[in-house]
Amino acid sequence: MRTMMKNQRGITFLSWCIIFAVFGFFVLIGLRLFPLYNEKMGVIASMNSVASRTDAGKLTAYDVRKYFLRNTDINSVRRFNDANVRDHVTIEKASRAGEPKSMRVQYEARNKFVADLEFVLVFDRSVPLSGEGTGEN
Repeated sequence: MRTMMKNQRGITFLSWCIIFAVFGFFVLIGLRLFPLYNEKMGVIASMNSVASRTDAGKLTAYDVRKYFLRNTDINSVRRFNDANVRDHVTIEKASRAGEPKSMRVQYEARNKFVADLEFVLVFDRSVPLSGEGTGEN
């Protein structure tokens, strides 16, 4: 028993390599997912900022897109510009009387992981333009 205790001194080099490989794998996943998550949070903040304006219900579609673009610039979201904002941001009229119109943002973002594997974020969210800015869908 004593001889066995003397021979067992700790973790082997191969075990350390396996631990570092697993740790590195999860760090790589985090580094690839964080930009997508950060962009999503910036877009949600921009949408809520436009929806919380007191005059949000009276804004034209052009003005909603203009204020949305300004807020995405503030939130460091570079995906949207003057050329493509009409493709991704739509204004939907109220389905029933008394309900406010809503702003809907739809886009798909991809981030390469390894070789042919990609992480895909499908964003489709709408907020009512009533001036309250709840941000819930």
